[in-house]
Amino acid sequence: MPHRKEVIMITLDKTLFLLKKYPEIMDDSFIFKSAHTSLTGNYTKLIFKNDKNEDHYVYFFHSELAASQVGAFFDEVAKELKQKASPIKFMLASPHLKDRYKLLCDNLNIRWFDLNDKRLKKWLNMTTQNEENSRKGRDVFYDDLIMLGEDLLRMDLNSSWADFSLLVGTQETVVEPTGNEVRKQRLMQLYYRQHLTYEGTIELVYEKDEINRQWPRWLSVTVKDLSFNRKKTVKSFTHSVDLFESLDWRTGQLHLDIPVNRYGFQMVDIDKVYFLIERWGLSHQHSCHIRTFTKENRDYLIKKLVSLTILLKRATKTAPYKHGEVMSSMN
Repeated sequence: MPHRKEVIMITLDKTLFLLKKYPEIMDDSFIFKSAHTSLTGNYTKLIFKNDKNEDHYVYFFHSELAASQVGAFFDEVAKELKQKASPIKFMLASPHLKDRYKLLCDNLNIRWFDLNDKRLKKWLNMTTQNEENSRKGRDVFYDDLIMLGEDLLRMDLNSSWADFSLLVGTQETVVEPTGNEVRKQRLMQLYYRQHLTYEGTIELVYEKDEINRQWPRWLSVTVKDLSFNRKKTVKSFTHSVDLFESLDWRTGQLHLDIPVNRYGFQMVDIDKVYFLIERWGLSHQHSCHIRTFTKENRDYLIKKLVSLTILLKRATKTAPYKHGEVMSSMN
């Protein structure tokens, strides 16, 4: 059903999203629970449970391990063991682990995982094909996706968080269809400390399949910054989440983490974005089942997408953009 062929580029941001969505990349028994990224330590701690309800802490270092980072890993292990009463199992992971560190882990009975780009791409290609076949073979979650789309288009989306207040219009507008797509949107305004700072749209793009059913595919937020001189032409900026990618078609689990996944960003910029997202209280929900998608889940998803959009706009010079594409250049 995707309308274009996508070139796979595995960014760190995308890697972390995949580890949360598909914990079986590392272990078939893992169930993702939570994650926290350390900007200074250059790692993300991912917490999983297995089918025996045992905790597994995976320390995924974002680049090839240096000796100081190995020391930092064992320091974190010692702290966790001191604080936790129940047993914890640890795993050291990185895009590239030197043989001596693998040997060290083996001798200490600590699991390690070498998650290089080639391995991840091979796994992603296989999984993407499996999910495409799953969607074509059984449409178990079609009605649930439709319901989710109706929620996003018609329910009250007004909310507030940190210093922001979001006002969303009640009227749903259908944009002139293009090709196999139907676009529906609602107007929005975002206030920062009671001052109108952004205005734009929340848009849902539907794609038609081979029997002409409409599937909600892309959820997008487009904003225009009003804080600049109004005499100047200010370009709008769009960020999207692919609902097909966010949904695990085998289980119905909907992942609420939204990957940045745009070209032109350095990891330091993404780190800053995620630091603010966490500070604004938008990093505690990770997933829910699509059939138990609540008002709280809906508000969280919209807040997070709006927040990511304004933060990414601040970090980039805007280039022409449409849902599903990644085009930007750094300041």
